[in-house]
Amino acid sequence: MAGFSESLKTIDKEPILQASYDWDKIQQHANEFVFINSDNDPWGCDDKAGRKLQEHLGGRLIICKGQGHFGSDTYKQPYKEFPLLLKLIIRP
Repeated sequence: MAGFSESLKTIDKEPILQASYDWDKIQQHANEFVFINSDNDPWGCDDKAGRKLQEHLGGRLIICKGQGHFGSDTYKQPYKEFPLLLKLIIRP
């Protein structure tokens, strides 16, 4: 959800980012990658950031139109449920 791997223009220092990533090692530790990004995330975790992750790791990129930062109180998006996410992770 709203993944990114590079510094965001809107945040001076992002504590979760690494200086570099071992993309091959990351790929070896997951069966599947699904990236969900919005096309208008105000902090930069947008579809472009999702595409960069997909380029490194493969998998699927789902771009949600006009969803901002998925549940951000700042943008009054109180997601109590996210049916798409449940559908993706709970499979028969």
